[in-house]
Amino acid sequence: MPLRERPEDIEPLTSHIIKQIGGPHPPEFTPETMSALIDYAWPGNVRQLRNCLERAILLANDNRITPNELPPEVRGMTTGLVAATAYSPGVSLSAPSNGGESPPTSLADVERQQIIAALEQTGWHRGKAAEILGISPSTLYRRLRDYNLERRLQS
Repeated sequence: MPLRERPEDIEPLTSHIIKQIGGPHPPEFTPETMSALIDYAWPGNVRQLRNCLERAILLANDNRITPNELPPEVRGMTTGLVAATAYSPGVSLSAPSNGGESPPTSLADVERQQIIAALEQTGWHRGKAAEILGISPSTLYRRLRDYNLERRLQS
């Protein structure tokens, strides 16, 4: 039976998946986030839910998952709205959750922010940051070069 026909299973499934992938201190969900997860139809079933939760964990601030960390379709935003605002400079899709900066607008921006966050968490130790990010050190070095972050390491 598809997940969309069993909304009562979403909360226990979410709890189970978060315990599996969230590490020793898995993040908490706000009530609005759980409502958004329950309200979504989940055409991709449990695999899509798991991918959504993995993404949310990567983007979570202060060990809390808010609706801002969910994909736009799960948050209830229509594809048209996302497409219309994604290319409009200065238009924010959601309230900033990262210290006043506007939310990332592309996958590259998200990746860059995650790399910076991992580096700051490890005191800019590249080996430990690569481990946290789940990538090889050589991949991290390439990304640092691609995002022009090498200069920060030397200062």
